[in-house]
Amino acid sequence: MISGFSHVGLYTANMESAIRFYTEVFAAENLGCFMTERRGCWLRLGRDVLEVFESQELPDGCFRHIALECDDVDGTFDKALRFGAQPLVLPKEVTLKLAQPVSARIAFVRGVCGEQIELFCKHGVSL
Repeated sequence: MISGFSHVGLYTANMESAIRFYTEVFAAENLGCFMTERRGCWLRLGRDVLEVFESQELPDGCFRHIALECDDVDGTFDKALRFGAQPLVLPKEVTLKLAQPVSARIAFVRGVCGEQIELFCKHGVSL
């Protein structure tokens, strides 16, 4: 039975920059680095794990973006930009038309590894 994601994998040419970005901007906990055929590192973001691999090439099958749940989209967006992220979608309100509609504040940035990061704060609904 699948209970959810174990982790999301990200490839980067600059491991130290990626670790600094995620620990400083998103308060990720560095769980440690390891070696397989590439150097890797696990960063805990809330209940989830981002697995960062050092690589000069990007493999096929990358995810389009990762979404990070946060309580202050605007503040996190501004902080991400100060640490080298590029703006993609400015903070805005949206309503997701699900079976039970979900209102949220969102924004997108391009992280220091070229990845798309969605900042997501849902209002008053537990998913």
